[in-house]
Amino acid sequence: MASHVIVVDASTSAVKSYLFDLESGAAVGSAQTDIPMRVPEPGAAEVDSDLWWDGVCKTIAELLDRHGGAGAADALALEAVAVTSQQISCVFLDGEGSPVAPAYLWMDTRCTEAIDRLRERCEAEGKGTDWIFETTGIPPSDSWGLAKLLWFRDRHPEAYGRIRRVASVDAFLLSRLSGRFVTDETNACFFHMDIRSRQPAYGLLRFLEADPGLFPDIVPPGTVVGNVTAEAAKRTGLPAGLPVIAAASDQPAALLGMGAVAPGEAVVNLGTGTFFMTPLASPVVDARMMTNISAVPGSWLMMGTHYLTGGAMSWLRDLLSFHGSVDPVASGSPADSTPVSSPASSSDPASASSRSVSFEELSRLAAGTEPGAEGLVFLPGLSGTGTPRWDPDARGLFAGLGLGHTAGHLARAVMESTGYGIRSILGAFGEIGISFEKLIISGGPTSSEVWRQSLADILQRPLTLSSVREATPLGAAMLAAVALGRFAEPAEAVRRWAGEQTIVAPREEYRGTYDRMYAAYEAWSDAEAAVRRLGLGPQPKPGMERKEE
Repeated sequence: MASHVIVVDASTSAVKSYLFDLESGAAVGSAQTDIPMRVPEPGAAEVDSDLWWDGVCKTIAELLDRHGGAGAADALALEAVAVTSQQISCVFLDGEGSPVAPAYLWMDTRCTEAIDRLRERCEAEGKGTDWIFETTGIPPSDSWGLAKLLWFRDRHPEAYGRIRRVASVDAFLLSRLSGRFVTDETNACFFHMDIRSRQPAYGLLRFLEADPGLFPDIVPPGTVVGNVTAEAAKRTGLPAGLPVIAAASDQPAALLGMGAVAPGEAVVNLGTGTFFMTPLASPVVDARMMTNISAVPGSWLMMGTHYLTGGAMSWLRDLLSFHGSVDPVASGSPADSTPVSSPASSSDPASASSRSVSFEELSRLAAGTEPGAEGLVFLPGLSGTGTPRWDPDARGLFAGLGLGHTAGHLARAVMESTGYGIRSILGAFGEIGISFEKLIISGGPTSSEVWRQSLADILQRPLTLSSVREATPLGAAMLAAVALGRFAEPAEAVRRWAGEQTIVAPREEYRGTYDRMYAAYEAWSDAEAAVRRLGLGPQPKPGMERKEE
């Protein structure tokens, strides 16, 4: 009888639990619950952290129920439960382990003033901030977990005084499952860890006046950290005493799941955002990128980020409420079609009711337009921009709109913005001196043929499409299998379990189109930043910067 492991993946928008066969590496079951995000003010991105734990309990229980209920763990020969999660996001806990505030997501961009004050202090002491970057591999920015703690201290001093634990998402869930407050190296480097020693960065924490005791213990990725507690067993249906494994954060896990373990290989993992990663034999630090810990023992990875990808398409999907048929919009003949928002598109009140277009419909509409979206450019800075610009105040923009543009052009422009962002990241890697023989792409957006083809055309290089649609949980399952002694090392798991790969070839006839459109994308990005420098961009709500009394 095959043995199994459960992998919990706490992503930005959902908690998912997967059941993996430890013989074949196949996911034989999954359950999901969505996690709603709150945006109470500009730049905010918050969730109720208790929903993460509720989601873990609900999805594991649902998974077990589908496979026999109370006796499922024995019937499945369940060997462990492993945790992977989003990076950077965090929750602050009191002495009882309860949240003192909402959890702050990686895309929350309200830390700018706190970072500015940190830079001013560093400059005043003649240090600059390079030493922080050299220590953590992360430039002081909204993509640094400690920045959220500094912001919270300034904004909510009373609540800050009640903090007894600063928890990354994995640490929060591992503590609920096993009772141990612990995180793995791939998460810790966004908070309190020195990327070279892989130990707490005590000098940095002293400088920030942050108590080292607030932070979780650090273990290598793929470590058995404890066992399921009686309380967690009651909530989830897991057997008490089942081993609990700290796998790795989502992106290093995805690197494994997509089959990249050696320098010269890179993966582009597309989801809510896009993460571009390549393994490193030794840490290389450059201010345009992030340097992280790899899930492969003794190695690192360099990461570029592009905000937003699937998140931008979700925004567009929610924005476009269709009335009646969407076919006229897809025809590309706007003069002969009814406006998508017009309630007069049907005389039947029921058919005139609003509904959101699906991702599949958006992909179909985009496929009906020409590459380059007839000159339409989309800047996806709905929550700032990632590498190499690092601009948390950036805003989104459709540029070049005309009466001839349809919903399909909007969808294509959103898709193509991902390729332009990746092209910018590739250019920065080239300037750093890192090149790639192989680019592997995976993630939800790659299920769209028009989206993945646009990537190859914009980058003008062949892309290797991984058949693995859920690379993060597969990578976490690989690490769990190593921890359980099924494989000697992650590379062996990759050789055994990595999915099939196909090539997406670029079309030479669109090289000129996309060279021009990429130049336009960069020019519009510069123009958007220039407008903000004139003080003409969005302003904070009144009182937004005030501290608590």
